[in-house]
This record gives sequence, structure tokens and C-alpha cells, in this order.
Amino acid sequence: MNNLGMALQNLHRFEEAVAAHEEDLAICRETADRHGEGTALNNLALALQNLRRFDEAITAHQDAEAIFHETDDQYNEAFALNGLGIAFREVQRFEEAIVACRDAVAIFHKTGDLYREAVTLTNLGVVLQNLGRFEEAIVACRDAVAIFHKTSDDNAGGIALEMLTRLAPHN
Repeated sequence: MNNLGMALQNLHRFEEAVAAHEEDLAICRETADRHGEGTALNNLALALQNLRRFDEAITAHQDAEAIFHETDDQYNEAFALNGLGIAFREVQRFEEAIVACRDAVAIFHKTGDLYREAVTLTNLGVVLQNLGRFEEAIVACRDAVAIFHKTSDDNAGGIALEMLTRLAPHN
């Protein structure tokens, strides 16, 4: 059901994806598969975000993060936190978005996932910019650009660099 939900998301059939992830979640709960439950919740949250159902997505991301924290799956905990930060940003809960993004950055850094650390730093930069905290946004974007340079990801690095360029007048 998880794979079906992800395939449906890739096809932009988000309502059907939600249904598949909800079915996956029910199965995982019936079988006491905590890790599968966290994965189902996180993927459900992503589908809900695509439908702009952010309050439901926030709850699902929070539940997923708690399960991944409980099961000591730091990598997926960071994914859930990054998604939570994006959902909080969308409903203008910026301070909570900052906390979620910073926590995700710290975990991605700790686990050595440079790419996702840089992606999350870019997300953090967007939130800080929305709050008018331009100096902090510049630092986050500079850090993201430097990391993307290390990973040789010119496309993602270009996005962070473009954002940094837009922030330059505030420097």
C-alpha cells in the first residue's frame, strides 16, 4: 500500500494516494509495525500537503517524528521534521517551522547526509526570509550553497544561490 501511495503521488493523484497511505497506516497499526506506521504517516503527510490540507499534514508529520524518535531512526525523523517545517511555513507558523528545520538540519548533519542538510537549510532560509530575518536567512543559504558545492549538485546549489542573490540587498 505504501508503494501504491507513492506511485499515485508521482502521478499527482493525491486523493487516491491519501487513501492508500491511510490503508497502509491501518495495516501497520494492526500488525504493530511501528516503523511502518511512521513511514505511512510521513508519506500520508506529504500527500496531504499536496492537497493543501496542512493541519492534517502537521499532525501526521508530528506523529511520524515521534515514532521515528521512539524507534531511534534519526534519518527518517529528520525527514519528518523537514516536512513538518514546510507544513508549518505554509500555515505561517514560522517560529515552529524554524525549530523543526533546525532540528532536521542538526540530524542530517549528524548522520552525514549533506544533500538533505543543504535542502533543509534552504527551507530554513525561506522561513527566515518570510519573517524578515534576512541576516539569518543569508547565513542559512550560504551554508546550503557551500554544501551543495561539496556534493557537486549544481541544480540544487543554483536554487540556494538564487535565493541568496535575492537576499543580498538586505545584507
